[in-house]
Order: sequence, then C-alpha cells, then structure tokens
Amino acid sequence: MPTSRPRYTVTETDALKRALDEVARAHPELAADRNALFRRLVEQASVAYDAERQVRRERRLEGLRRLEALDLHYPEGYLDDLRREWPA
Repeated sequence: MPTSRPRYTVTETDALKRALDEVARAHPELAADRNALFRRLVEQASVAYDAERQVRRERRLEGLRRLEALDLHYPEGYLDDLRREWPA
C-alpha cells in the first residue's frame, strides 16, 4: 500500500518473538496479525517510557524541593571575608 510514511524492516529475534507472544496473550484479537502486535508493542513501550520519564522528573523535582528546604545560604559579608584572604 502506498504511503508517505517511513517503513521499517525488523527481523523477529527470539526476544522480539517472546515480546510479541506476550502481547498476543494480552490482546488475543490481534494474535493472527503480527504487524498489529508489533505496533501495539511499540505503542505500549512508548507509554512505559513516558511514565518512566515522568517518574524520573518527579524524583528530580523532589530532590530540588528537599535541597530548597535546607535553606542553605551564605552569611552576610561572606564574599568580603573571602576576598580579604586573597593576596593583594
């Protein structure tokens, strides 16, 4: 079928076969169509990666909130004191 979209050639390795078989068990209506199973597998992987990325983002933000809560700051005059230690 003509299309303007890219096409991909993928060899079904043992690992890919196992993954497709898992998707077929979860979606028996697609079991006879390996291409549909592959598309579903890629879509589910995309959702999983998005969720993982969101978890990492939330962890980073939580780390920043914890650092902010420490209220770390330099005391007044810190730079002046530091500069007095430099040779003239």
